[in-house]
Amino acid sequence: HLVIHVWTFSNGKLLVTQRDPKKPYGEKWEVTGGSVLANETAVEGAIRELREETGIRCVKDELELFVTKIEGCCIYKSFILVKEIDPAVLKCQEGETIDIKFVNRWQWLAMIENDEVAKPIVRHYHTYQKELDKFFQEEDR
Repeated sequence: HLVIHVWTFSNGKLLVTQRDPKKPYGEKWEVTGGSVLANETAVEGAIRELREETGIRCVKDELELFVTKIEGCCIYKSFILVKEIDPAVLKCQEGETIDIKFVNRWQWLAMIENDEVAKPIVRHYHTYQKELDKFFQEEDR
């Protein structure tokens, strides 16, 4: 089972979406992600999930694969997208996401501390924190 995550950074901030309350980890925040469909590559799945869940369009060359990890029965492929995003393009996907926002590193860490982020995303973030933190622009708290 192939699962992708897209860690999207715009102007040094991370894009996060809030999960629909009816889904597992309902109302928790996460990065874009989901299962790759049959006959779809990981990159194609990442592009599709990003467009469906957030309204953001990107092309293959804009995505950077930064980790592949096998965990249980899943293969996780995590991508980085660094792109200036116009907030006007952002839209939630009914049944999937109920809110979208950009957060700086301090806001993200506070969300984790306050148990506002889905546990699997927290686990992935802590595993690759050193690499991911390079994409945040430093700001005052």
